[in-house]
Amino acid sequence: MDTAAVHHWLSSIPTPTKTRHQHPQQHPPPSKKRARGLVSPPMSTDRDSSPPKRRRQADNSVDNRDDPFYDDQAGAFQEEATPRPARSLRLSANDAPSIASSASSASHTTSRSSSPRKQLAGLRTLPAAQGGAEVCTLDIEDDRMPADLADLVLALQSRSPLLCDSMRDQVQAHYRDTRAARQWRDPSLFAPERRSLGHTPQPAFADDIVRQARECDRYMLDEAAWSSMVYYPLLREIFAATRSSQGKNDNGDATTSAQLLADFAVVPCSSASIIPRYRMLATPFKKVDFAVAYHPREEHINREAAPPSAPRHDKLKTLMQSTPSPDQSLNHTSYPGLCDRPVVLSIEVKRTNDSADTAKLQLLTWLSAQWNKMDELCPDALESSSLSSSSSSPAEPTKPTYLLALLIQGHDWSLVASSREPKGKRVILWHKLPIGDTQTAMGVYKIVQQVQQLASIAMVPYCRWFQALGG
Repeated sequence: MDTAAVHHWLSSIPTPTKTRHQHPQQHPPPSKKRARGLVSPPMSTDRDSSPPKRRRQADNSVDNRDDPFYDDQAGAFQEEATPRPARSLRLSANDAPSIASSASSASHTTSRSSSPRKQLAGLRTLPAAQGGAEVCTLDIEDDRMPADLADLVLALQSRSPLLCDSMRDQVQAHYRDTRAARQWRDPSLFAPERRSLGHTPQPAFADDIVRQARECDRYMLDEAAWSSMVYYPLLREIFAATRSSQGKNDNGDATTSAQLLADFAVVPCSSASIIPRYRMLATPFKKVDFAVAYHPREEHINREAAPPSAPRHDKLKTLMQSTPSPDQSLNHTSYPGLCDRPVVLSIEVKRTNDSADTAKLQLLTWLSAQWNKMDELCPDALESSSLSSSSSSPAEPTKPTYLLALLIQGHDWSLVASSREPKGKRVILWHKLPIGDTQTAMGVYKIVQQVQQLASIAMVPYCRWFQALGG
């Protein structure tokens, strides 16, 4: 071939417009992203549109138990609709430190995965300087138990009449055709002095409580059902005031113990949280289901026998407003229903087969916070050797030596108490003394009598201590 022809052919080839590094791509590379289905209306195919953001996953490695928004019982945060700032910004700089200890609670916070048994063991092994707490069998021979608490236990264990003698014929006729008729013919069940403790329910009411409790048990209903169907109605009946007897009783008092039951209010409080400053070191935030609160009313007071004075509830409000805590409350919780009404009896509810250790931890945490609040209300008062000591004067109030609670597990009701060791602030939970059940009408009547006796011996003097603090 002629050389000139070859050069002519080469010169006829067009010069490329792109650089050698810009080769056209015939097929786009396969995408690593999973194909998304079209939605209606279809999404834009514009290449400049930004892809959807991935949903952020919650960081479960952070322990948030000390966060005030964390709900310990639910085990998770209470979700909010709007974004929240960081935890350090949510906490107020003026938050008061815990009065239980000045040490950092973060280093002693138990793991969220720790079982109640491990948490109880950790409290028991805390150094004495940090307080600590433990659960003990309710043993009156234990030297650490206050003498007046042992006297209360003995009084509850003694055989006492369950019904007024005026109800003998009515009750025996009501149960005449039942298999339990023989036990209702026991003469020791009836006595006139039973009236001084408080109201005795009618047999039809006791039977209804038994039916409701059996239904809850049979269908394995939850705590809320037990509380609304059985516990709350029975507690309301227990603290119903007896107003039939007026004037002085046999001891010359202006009002009887039965009439003073009008000063107690049963408050459902399953959402009442402990104020952080009163929480004992190394304990979680726990709650209880009910509280019996002191709410003095004036209408049952015999004004002819009692000297005129300012309304008792006004004195409690004055005491509440004078507390050094920024939370205006007489208790260790800022729950509205308990701010100006002192808690005299705490009640924890569990189903029959629920963990006993969980209930112990809840009561131990709740009652230890109550002790810390009492220290704040009356820091200079000495603990008395007897809660109902006649030597105590209103000008020099003395602290109670124990606090009371009820533990209800399904049908079974038990008394639980808390005290402190003679030296130091170590808290002891005394567990437990059975006081009746809702499986039978006899068990219901025993619950009523035992709780009313509890009110007469321990709860009424505790209310008088609060009145003395109020001046």
